[in-house]
Amino acid sequence: MKHELEMTKPDYLIGDWPNKYKWFSWLEYVVSVTNPIFLVTTLKTSGKANANLQSWGLLLGEEGEYWSLMAIKKGQHTYENILSERGWCIDYPSYKDYPKCFEIIYSNGTSVDEIIWDRGI
Repeated sequence: MKHELEMTKPDYLIGDWPNKYKWFSWLEYVVSVTNPIFLVTTLKTSGKANANLQSWGLLLGEEGEYWSLMAIKKGQHTYENILSERGWCIDYPSYKDYPKCFEIIYSNGTSVDEIIWDRGI
């Protein structure tokens, strides 16, 4: 069943390449789907834990074959750790733990253990 939305593209929304809104709906550029916040944890070469707070990614798969798709930039500690250690863990923290998770953003040197157990992360 096809559902039509009775909305028209606003005049101020101008395509930046020819036929952009012919091939893609203008709604794809103004509506986004929220993703849950998750932590990608890895092990640094120093042996300390690395934690990367993310919201751009998802898990795929079934029956023991799972894949993770994440937006991690080259040059980040997490990217380098995954290449060197060949492993990572994904955790979906509780909403009540979000403030503690945001703290790791400000303390992320190579010699810092980013999973600070006394804070509950």
